[in-house]
Amino acid sequence: MLGQLTRLFGTFGLLLFLSRSMDTLQYAGTVVVFSLVSVAALITRFGVPTAAIRLIVQHRELNGAESAGRLTRRLGAFAVTSCAVSYPICLLVLPPLTTSFLHQPALRPIVPLVAGCIVVEGLQITLAEMCRAHHRQAAAALLGYAARAVLLTLSCLVAAAFVKLTVADVTVFYLVSSVLATSTAAMVLWRLTRGQGMFRGTSKSRGDGAALLSLRAVLAVSLPFMINDVAIIVLMQGDTLAAANVTSGLNVAVYNAAARLSNLLTLPYFAISVALPPTIGGFVAARRKNDLERLLKISAIAGAVPTIAGFFALLVAPGAIMELLFGAGFRGGGTALILLSVGPVLNASTGLAPQLLGMSGRQLALMYMSAVIAVGAFAGEIAAGRSFGILGVAVVSGVGTGALSLAQAVYAKRVLGFSTWASLPPRRRGRHHSG
Repeated sequence: MLGQLTRLFGTFGLLLFLSRSMDTLQYAGTVVVFSLVSVAALITRFGVPTAAIRLIVQHRELNGAESAGRLTRRLGAFAVTSCAVSYPICLLVLPPLTTSFLHQPALRPIVPLVAGCIVVEGLQITLAEMCRAHHRQAAAALLGYAARAVLLTLSCLVAAAFVKLTVADVTVFYLVSSVLATSTAAMVLWRLTRGQGMFRGTSKSRGDGAALLSLRAVLAVSLPFMINDVAIIVLMQGDTLAAANVTSGLNVAVYNAAARLSNLLTLPYFAISVALPPTIGGFVAARRKNDLERLLKISAIAGAVPTIAGFFALLVAPGAIMELLFGAGFRGGGTALILLSVGPVLNASTGLAPQLLGMSGRQLALMYMSAVIAVGAFAGEIAAGRSFGILGVAVVSGVGTGALSLAQAVYAKRVLGFSTWASLPPRRRGRHHSG
């Protein structure tokens, strides 16, 4: 949880600093790069990070640490391969995407750097999530989330003291900090699993060995997670890309600032949602229904209360808050900030429905819901943006995020029987009863 908070606060603080120290057009290009890397890195990961948590936790429960270690190495090799294949694809796709769709011709010369950021960040998060699946929360927090943000922020602060930063400078620092964090994460994961069987080793259980050697079985779990994760990040950051398509310059910078600030409302929920999937997966595997129900309720309250409180605080003076944080040119983003904040409030209020569905084997349902809503929202953002500017993009983005959260919570209740909404947890029915 601490790693997630460090990463989010570090990135937000860096963008605050860059908004005041960079030229407007350079800053607009920088926020487009950040959003582009966030979206594309999810595709290069093929859903392995989320799938790894579920598969590794289940293998440890059913077959022991040795099986989990071999599976970890197999997933790691798959992640490295997918990133290596993704790099030349990024080199082909990014030039027309940055010039024709995003209207950022200044990004074309640094496409190799952006592509590097995409594949390295994808691998970095995958390795960190595998550490977390082995209950190395501190290592995952530091290497997967905090390290890159801290290194990037420090690099930009130091460089800004000597030169006026450009989007190319920030992208170089982004790539170098990601490489350092990823290399360290790989070494930590290797040390965690080196005593737990060889990469293609056999198991005492034939069924276990067959599962480990079946790449198709891994893809059956990871690909739905990938589509779901891409849909989520499209809802969270794809709106900046939609804004870049329909407007340019200062408007893109203002919209991204409002979007980043609205995302801060869900910091408690986001940190909880990242920290608890291994615990949820363990409860599901052990069929501890009552413990799982209490965990869902308590975590929903912990995420929703500060989010709702923050939303009401923003309502007081959204334009003044934007001006205070980002500068006088950003005051006009106050209305967009409020519209964008509706989605995070609903997201936090509905609790950990997506994590519950994912850890319960309902990843296909997650995929369908997320894909349909994300595609509809992204198309709607572009259409609304062409008619109403960034306010149109903000309305559709907020509605899309809220609609997905509601759909997941309703589905979890109907199919699994668990209400994930923020409410008081049920009382324990017996001292030793676990469901």
